[in-house]
Formats: sequence, C-alpha cells, structure tokens
Amino acid sequence: MEQVKTSTSTQEKVISVVFTAEKGVGKSHVISRIRHRLEREGGALFVYASADEYVDLNLIKYQFQQSLVGSLRHKGSQGVMQWQEVATAMANEASKASNPDTQPFAPKQLIEKFDKVYANRESEKKQNLMDRLVDQVLMIKHDVLLHVDPDIVRAILWTLSQKQGAYAINWLSGKEIASGKAEELGLLSHANKNNQDREAEALKTVGQILYLVS
Repeated sequence: MEQVKTSTSTQEKVISVVFTAEKGVGKSHVISRIRHRLEREGGALFVYASADEYVDLNLIKYQFQQSLVGSLRHKGSQGVMQWQEVATAMANEASKASNPDTQPFAPKQLIEKFDKVYANRESEKKQNLMDRLVDQVLMIKHDVLLHVDPDIVRAILWTLSQKQGAYAINWLSGKEIASGKAEELGLLSHANKNNQDREAEALKTVGQILYLVS
C-alpha cells in the first residue's frame, strides 16, 4: 500500500497480491481488513477478484473485466463509488488546466451538480458538457491518446451522472446496453458482440482502465 501511495513510477501504481489457501482459514477476513483500511485512509483504489467467480476459463479475461468494473463500483474513501473518485480526479485536472484558479470539486459536489449543469448547457445550446470534458482530458493527457480509447474516458466521466452512471458502468464491463442509450451517451454500441468478441477485447479494455487509474 505504501508503494502504491508513494511511488512516482506508473508501473508501480498497479500492484497485485494473490492469496491462496484452503477454505475457512481467513483469506476473506484479511482481504476485507485491507479493503476497509483503504476505504478509511484513502490513497489507493481496491479491486477484488475471487477465483470462485471464474467459471468459464474460455472467458477468463472478460470475467476479470467484470471483476474490475464491479470492484470499482464499491465505495471508496470519499464516500462515493471508486469510479466516481477517478472521474472526479480527471474532471478536476482538466478544469484546472483550462483555468488554474479553479478550485477542485469534491466527488459528492460534482455528482450533485453534474446532471443539472449538463441539462442547462444543453438547453442553452452550448457545447455538450461531456464532449468538452473529454476534449479537455485528452488535451492535458497527450499520452492518453496513445494508450486509451476516448470512449473509455467518456464512460468513466459519465459515472458522475446519477441518471446515466449505471449505463456507463455496464458499458465499461462489456455488457450490452440499448443502442439508443449508447448513442445518447456517445459510446459505441456493444450490440451484436458475442462472448468470444468480448473475450478478445477484454484484456485491452482492462489495460486501458488500469492505465487511467494509475
């Protein structure tokens, strides 16, 4: 945990720990304590994957994508989903780059305001708020263009929306959402993809999400 918090190396910002033991000796208890300490102290995000969840070894990458996305739905140290902590950090960094005097938002502030600000900009025919945020993130993170699909950036930012967040998280997990909803969110549809297609794409998606988190 200290290495994750203090290292300046992106490579060391994502660390994996594997627990193996017989049933009933306390693995889950130890892991739960780690998660609750991170929730209390902050400074890192926590992803948990149980081997019991991997029932089809032909879809192991896709199943891990779902473990990753599902874990980040859990509450973090700031009282909101870990997805929303990541999205807030991205939005604050983008906002500060365009206006250095801007005070950063706390996640709960941004979540409370997001849908209202989005609707107001739409009614006033201003540039779409999500398009603007994605453009700002990509401008300040030139390396993101080399490593990350802009749709993943967009979907993570959508988790700030109380109205659309659940759809964005389903999209990030590789699940199909209605084509009309995907279009509304500005995301490519997963319609017509079978499990083999999802398995083929999963590792790339997982890598991009972890890159952004790091």
